[in-house]
Amino acid sequence: MAVPNEKRFAVSIVDVRAIPGRPGKVTFKVCSQSSEAVEFIRSAVDVRRRFSRSRHHLPSASRGYAVVTAIEPGMTIDSGGQMPFVINVDRRTGFNGVTRAEAPASQEPSLYFAARLFYRRATGELFETAVYRRLDYSDLSFSTVEQAIAHLNYTGIAAYQAESRERPPDLKDQ
Repeated sequence: MAVPNEKRFAVSIVDVRAIPGRPGKVTFKVCSQSSEAVEFIRSAVDVRRRFSRSRHHLPSASRGYAVVTAIEPGMTIDSGGQMPFVINVDRRTGFNGVTRAEAPASQEPSLYFAARLFYRRATGELFETAVYRRLDYSDLSFSTVEQAIAHLNYTGIAAYQAESRERPPDLKDQ
């Protein structure tokens, strides 16, 4: 069960932008707000076309989405550091990875950027950051967070925390 991170050990995804093309590209930055270096365990990023009223999920290869690993496992980011990334929109999608600069008609689906990052620090806690945003065609940024999908956006949630184990009492003291 996920619990809020009170120590603000967080990594965020910022400045997410689309570059039109066939296939299109997406640029974004990963920023650390932590006082310690973090190591990435897993990442999943995808760009999909969806209707705003349809069901939305975070990326998962098990759901059949064309998921890209943006950050290689084992990569680290220093305290307060930033890392820029560029990914190609996957051609295996139903829209063949095409990213247009013009907004679709109101009855057509929009592009959404979805990402999940799992990262840890040395003490064993596993944290998760997730982003799910619609493309704003006026500036080609994935910045629109609709109210229906706001719960899919969070930063620095403790996905797993190692319990502190106290040393058992010595039996010879009894």
